[in-house]
Amino acid sequence: MKQMTSGAALLCVIAAVVLPATAAYAHKVLTLESAGITAPDGSPAHAGLVIDGCTIYSEGTLTRNGTSRVLISAWTNTLVQCEEEHQESGTVTVAQLSAGGKARFKGKIEVTRPGPCEYVYTQFRANFNVPGQTIFLGFTAGKLNSRTSSETCESTNTTFFLGDASPELFGEAFEDSLA
Repeated sequence: MKQMTSGAALLCVIAAVVLPATAAYAHKVLTLESAGITAPDGSPAHAGLVIDGCTIYSEGTLTRNGTSRVLISAWTNTLVQCEEEHQESGTVTVAQLSAGGKARFKGKIEVTRPGPCEYVYTQFRANFNVPGQTIFLGFTAGKLNSRTSSETCESTNTTFFLGDASPELFGEAFEDSLA
């Protein structure tokens, strides 16, 4: 019988520890509820995003509720309001919420601030409490739109954002829990 090298033994120990933990995590599922009732797949879902002087409310469809990654997709903007001299274009196309309490929004949001600078934001990542509500706080980096901005602008703009996901426009955020 051959003896194991120390490297192979270490790999076996790591596999014995990591694989069960990975399998246990894979079985966690995130469930979104409203007023104590599980939101069914296909139901409307709304999101609010406050970023760089603009508030954007979008509408989409909830899918994969009760899985490790809940999705809200096919967004259309239902309301956009910006501070004086700020402008916004674009929308979030997918919101992905994980059982680990991580939120990831994808899309292309362009915000023009007072002055000659326009920034494009495409990735929004934040954490939320599970169990809790689907309310997100985070930072995102926007890249300068060089076609429409002055050369004097900074190449990136890191800014705070606030977001939520809810079953109704301007409604209470979804309650979330693990099953």
